[in-house]
Amino acid sequence: MKPTVAEYLRQKETVRGRLQDIDARVMLAIDGLQRAAAVSGDLLEIGVSYGQTAILLGYCVQASERLVVCDTFAETKAFYSENLADDAPHHQGLQRSEFEQNYLRFHPTLPNIIAGRSHEIDRDRLAAHFRLIHLAGSHAAPTRR
Repeated sequence: MKPTVAEYLRQKETVRGRLQDIDARVMLAIDGLQRAAAVSGDLLEIGVSYGQTAILLGYCVQASERLVVCDTFAETKAFYSENLADDAPHHQGLQRSEFEQNYLRFHPTLPNIIAGRSHEIDRDRLAAHFRLIHLAGSHAAPTRR
């Protein structure tokens, strides 16, 4: 049986990451407000690492929606030289399979996974599809767009 969001929040420290309790409460509040206003659309996370926030966002997905996640995972060659020092330590040893295992501990199916740089996402095709976007990707200037 799938754990509840409250159970996940009590166990979230078993997944590596930097999701703070206040941030989780804000995301859940935004989701609640959007549901109350009948706002629908997919959810996107850029920079999933081990999945701590993606797992939380998975609880926000409604029946007609999907969660899309994007990360380079262990592919540090995908980093720009300007942000290698910033991003590589957080990705050292990160394997897509570890993200998938973490996610499947709390959800029955995986989200849609884009393994690559976020700027390679077809933003024109996807722009109007998302109701909630969480950005945890690189902070280096060449990567932000």
